[in-house]
Amino acid sequence: MKALFIDNHIGFYGAQKSLIAFLENDDKFEKAVVYPKAILFQKFKDYDKIKKKLEARGILTYQFYLPLYKNYKGAPTTFRFKIANFVRNFLWKIHKRKLYDFIKKENFDFIHLNSLTLWDIVNHNFNYFCHARELLSDKGLKDKNVIKKLNICRGIIFIDEATRIQFENNLTNPKIANIENPIDMTNVLKHINKKDEIKRNYGIEDLNAIIISIIGKIREFKGVDLIIKSFNEFSQNENSYLLIVGDGDKNYIQKCKSMSKTKRILFVGEEPEIEKIYAITDIVARGEPEFCIGRTVYEGLFSGCLALQPGTYDDVKKHPEIFKFSDKIFLYEPANVDDLTKAMMRAANYLKTSKVERNPGGNAKDYAEKLAEYFIISINKNKD
Repeated sequence: MKALFIDNHIGFYGAQKSLIAFLENDDKFEKAVVYPKAILFQKFKDYDKIKKKLEARGILTYQFYLPLYKNYKGAPTTFRFKIANFVRNFLWKIHKRKLYDFIKKENFDFIHLNSLTLWDIVNHNFNYFCHARELLSDKGLKDKNVIKKLNICRGIIFIDEATRIQFENNLTNPKIANIENPIDMTNVLKHINKKDEIKRNYGIEDLNAIIISIIGKIREFKGVDLIIKSFNEFSQNENSYLLIVGDGDKNYIQKCKSMSKTKRILFVGEEPEIEKIYAITDIVARGEPEFCIGRTVYEGLFSGCLALQPGTYDDVKKHPEIFKFSDKIFLYEPANVDDLTKAMMRAANYLKTSKVERNPGGNAKDYAEKLAEYFIISINKNKD
């Protein structure tokens, strides 16, 4: 089978990392990837690196104008983003025929969309699968065009229960699957042996301090400000650092910096070798205002870290891939500063009283086989 994978962004984090993990571990399909063309002031600095990485495996990459609908929770709200979003969707409407002609010419058996923000690409002419990685906004869930297009898809892949349940009463046609994110953290091991050197490079002077990290796009929905508030309290009693890793909304980043009451809160920007961060991290933190398990929780747990996660035991129980790490997950009431501070203290106590094994691993190969099987079964069923 010949498959085309379309992504809404270019990078090495989050959804993009999940797609690359599948592409590198799959041996069932002849594959190609489409990434968005840059517009206006955009710069996709990682494109050449990703192109080289994939083409070394025989996977060709292309660029087209693609849609990007801000129909998800936590979407940026800056004027710059709104303008870019408008222009990008305008260019998509003008040039979309070029993408469809390419798909027809190459005769792909199916097309995988790596984000719900790409829903407008779907039509009746080809076999589409859509990966539901986002929580849609109320407006997005009420948009009849979104639901109509998703129901045309041959299948929808959900990364967790939260992304599935939002569509519980809306999806009627597609074959649905819950397949959690692919993780391969084996490269963390080579950095663990150099962690003191890595700490010094990040300005961490006390090599025995507890390190908490929040990793990914820095946006208000991610709750970085909540984590800073809790850490301000926590660090008064614990020898610790907070690493904020990633880039994002400049205004929000500035707001977060102004809230820091200690020099031990370090904004380190983006780190291409993210395994270095996991190698020195003791606790990975999430700060969303509701339960949703991000990729960094999986990566942290598979790297041997503890995790701070908003939600309840019942929430975690629905996710077998991380439930096996339940003793290393410290839950707190979403958006509750005091409860998060208490969770930090419980995690710190665990580190002091328990032997935490650092044996980085992963599930990427199993994930690739499971997702490939889902594609094949869904396409073959459609032929019958």
